[in-house]
Parts: sequence; structure tokens; C-alpha cells
Amino acid sequence: MGSSEKETKAKTMKGLIAFCGSFLITMVGGFVLLLWEIKYHPSNSQLWMVPFGLIMFLTPVLACLAVFISDAFTPTNSQHA
Repeated sequence: MGSSEKETKAKTMKGLIAFCGSFLITMVGGFVLLLWEIKYHPSNSQLWMVPFGLIMFLTPVLACLAVFISDAFTPTNSQHA
């Protein structure tokens, strides 16, 4: 296995770990929102759960979108200096 293959594999593994972490955080945020909707919404108590859940739910999505857009519009240089 060549050096560039190892780098590509390491980059892929880091991306997979980041994706799994982001997915887990998004699921926790969704669970917090769902728990608030089911248990606390009728009484409008525990309102701190709503912004907390929204932050946990949307932040990883926005971060992944920013990384994807940044990577898509970054020119690649096949010649190494």
C-alpha cells in the first residue's frame, strides 16, 4: 500500500468518525425535542429543552453543509510543491 493510499484511508476514517459523531449529536437533539413535545409541551414547562434541542439538532447539519460546500469549491492542485 502506497503513501497516498494510506493518507486517503486515514482521511476516509476520520470523515467516517466525524459523520458518526455528528449523527449521534443530531439524534440526541432530536430526542430532546421529542421528549419535550411528548412530556412537557402540554404544560409549557421545561422550555430550556427547546433551544437546547434545536442547537444540538441543527449545528452538526450546518457544520457538515459548510464543510461540504467548502470542499466542493476548493480547487485541487494535483502537483505537489
